[in-house]
Amino acid sequence: MSIQDTIEPYIRALEHDTSIIKWRLYASYAEQSTVGFSKKSVADIYQPASQQDGLSMQYAIELEGTKIAYGSINPTQTNPDDMITLAHKTAIVSPEALMLASHPKSSTLPKLIPDSGYPANLLATLLPEATRIRELLLEGDPKSIEGELQGTHRHTAYADSTGTSVQVEANRFEGSYELDGRFDVSFSTRSYDQLVPNLQKNITENLAFGKALREDIIKPAKKHLPIFLMGGGELIDKFLLNHLSGMSILTGSSRFTKEDFEAQLLVTHPSVTLSFDQTRDLHIDSFGIDSQGVMSQKYTAIQNGKLVEPICDLKSAHRLGYTARTGSNTGEAVLNNLKTFEDLSAATGTYLLAFSALGIHTQNGLLGTYSLPCAECLYFKDGKLVGPVKPVITGNFFDVLKSDTMQFVSTHREQEPMLFFETDVTFS
Repeated sequence: MSIQDTIEPYIRALEHDTSIIKWRLYASYAEQSTVGFSKKSVADIYQPASQQDGLSMQYAIELEGTKIAYGSINPTQTNPDDMITLAHKTAIVSPEALMLASHPKSSTLPKLIPDSGYPANLLATLLPEATRIRELLLEGDPKSIEGELQGTHRHTAYADSTGTSVQVEANRFEGSYELDGRFDVSFSTRSYDQLVPNLQKNITENLAFGKALREDIIKPAKKHLPIFLMGGGELIDKFLLNHLSGMSILTGSSRFTKEDFEAQLLVTHPSVTLSFDQTRDLHIDSFGIDSQGVMSQKYTAIQNGKLVEPICDLKSAHRLGYTARTGSNTGEAVLNNLKTFEDLSAATGTYLLAFSALGIHTQNGLLGTYSLPCAECLYFKDGKLVGPVKPVITGNFFDVLKSDTMQFVSTHREQEPMLFFETDVTFS
């Protein structure tokens, strides 16, 4: 039974209750197959799930008197009549009516967006691929290996009282491996054929880096250095994307105000343009719709360093007067003039390569100050690897964003961009 067939009885029940003014339904489930591997073995660790195992449904219902009910149910455990009864019992008076996303006429919306290329027996396909990656990694004699390959086939259905009805199917393939518990490499794609080749890229170099991290710590005399920071997406989320959130602006927890967007305030170096494309390969769906009925889109948040629009959910978009967007992260970011790590590191010569920074979530997101230990970090001088270091980098990230040295950098080790910037540093 398709997911659309699953929600049909709930749609009919909502339409039958004359006390219901507006409603929306969102249902999804995912089938997954996962193969894990370590230095000792390769094994399938997760079998494909049945529809009943992973099915969930979210509802939002407006009743007479501007009463709103939000909830989540498992359709295998809660029938349509029980859902309606639950909504009546839990509805509370709301200061504003239930908002529904505006769509083109439902006849123009696709009813099904299938993704092809999902192997019929994925576990049988993933096992030899995981074995091959493990064999390549073992050639470098690491102390430990932890990794996995995973395939996900997701089914999503959305419907609301305007007559909009959308069903989506999408694939996502993910793979990762960790060396010596020190740093990891990950890749995700909608195309199965791209998964393993991308994980195999630069395995020899990654093994060399892993081996270097096991050597004796050195202590350079430098107090200010350029740094390539992996996992920099977390910094961007905390110090930039969180401040672009429409709800953060409404609640006053953002560094920016609506007036800042209207004035197109300069917040980064003019060379930076930050857009989001939720329809491209990095996103799980080539066409998607979230639980509020907002569809995947392409949009720009920062143009030439200046604010363009906040990233609003349905409620904040309504209150601020902007278009509603689905949530975004740095994995969906489209950045202009993206240089590669190989090119920029060769041009830089002397730098730090940090595979992680500790404590990003504890930094002051409003002031922008940071003090971050980099537990797994290598020092390069004149283009040559010198050895592992234990730096603590300090500064103000809002100053970094506006500096002419800060750049987003593409790397084969993760799909979020690396960050390259100059920073004060102390070594232990």
